Amino acid sequence: MDEKPPFQTRAEISRQLVGLRDCQQVELWDSLYLRVEEIDLFLNEVHSLAMHEWIYPLVATAAHAGLRRSELIRLRKSDVDFDAMVITVRELKRTKGKRTTRRVPRD
Repeated sequence: MDEKPPFQTRAEISRQLVGLRDCQQVELWDSLYLRVEEIDLFLNEVHSLAMHEWIYPLVATAAHAGLRRSELIRLRKSDVDFDAMVITVRELKRTKGKRTTRRVPRD
């Protein structure tokens, strides 16, 4: 199995697409990361199109704090410290029964 491509911008991926098979193109698009301006545009779309009021805060938290889906699901109200602008993320390590946390500041 080959190593996955590194994370890349939309422009970097677009330059590499010519002549690639569909499966190779999909693999490249899986390595896409968004620039700050693109994240803002995406979040504006989510905010205007969200069918439920909880969707935008969930997606914005994932986008700005880099949380995985499983970490978002485990997030509790008490994990969000608005005074310190820090989120405590509950992680499940692969070692059976071991739970850890990490703190994600706003900056």
